[in-house]
Amino acid sequence: MNNGIYKVSSDFTTIQRIDPNLSNVYDPSVSPDGKMIAFIRDGKVYTMGIDGSNPTLHNTVVSNFHLTTWSPDSKYIASVSNSGHMYIFDLTASTVTEVTKTYVSPDGQLSWRY
Repeated sequence: MNNGIYKVSSDFTTIQRIDPNLSNVYDPSVSPDGKMIAFIRDGKVYTMGIDGSNPTLHNTVVSNFHLTTWSPDSKYIASVSNSGHMYIFDLTASTVTEVTKTYVSPDGQLSWRY
C-alpha cells in the first residue's frame, strides 16, 4: 500500500521511509559495505545512499530487471532481465555487461562466488 523503501529498526519498533518518495520500487538490496541500496524502479536498476540520498539510474536499453544482488566488494550489481538474461553493472566505470544469454529465472536467486 505504501510502495517505497523503508528502514526498520532491529527491534521492529520504528519504520522510516528513506527513499525520496519514489514510486513503483521493489527488490531493494543493501550493499555489503552498508553504504548503498540497489533497487528496481519501473523495471530499471537504480542505486542510492543508505540514507535515501542521490537516487541514480544505471541506464541501459534493457528494462524489466529483477533480483538486484551486490558483489561482495560493493563494486558491482548483478541483475536479471525478464527475458532471463543476466547483467553486471559496474558502478565505477558506469558500464553494463550482459554476461549470459542462457535463461535465469526471475523467480530464482543470484549469488556471487569468487
